[in-house]
Amino acid sequence: MTMPNDKQSRAELRQHIGGVSVDLFGGDNLAIFLVSEFEPRIKNKTLDESGTWKQGAIDATNLVLDAIHAHYAPTIEALEAENARLREALTPFAEASAGIDDSCHPDWEMWEHPAAMNVFVRDFRRARSALNPEREEK
Repeated sequence: MTMPNDKQSRAELRQHIGGVSVDLFGGDNLAIFLVSEFEPRIKNKTLDESGTWKQGAIDATNLVLDAIHAHYAPTIEALEAENARLREALTPFAEASAGIDDSCHPDWEMWEHPAAMNVFVRDFRRARSALNPEREEK
């Protein structure tokens, strides 16, 4: 699964929570399972805009889906922040590797290679800090 990386993709993730399907739901998705469970308990017979379900069952289902999303949103945001931190720390190494041709043996040390000239001590420290935030370097 690709991690969402902006507000639009997080909104799409929120929207797709209800689409999770498992065999225990009889092949249906989570939203249909939930609305089916709420439907018999809803006394108001007003139907949703599609004319399929009681609006109260749809509203109750959306409350549950919102609660699920709210539960996982902080974890998603933390993973996004960690992803950004790790990508930033790896960027100098990735850029340096673009200058390495196929003739270089994988076991060669990079210190003498021209591609490594743009990788500095601060880059190694930032990489170490990205993997160990409690040891953040100044």
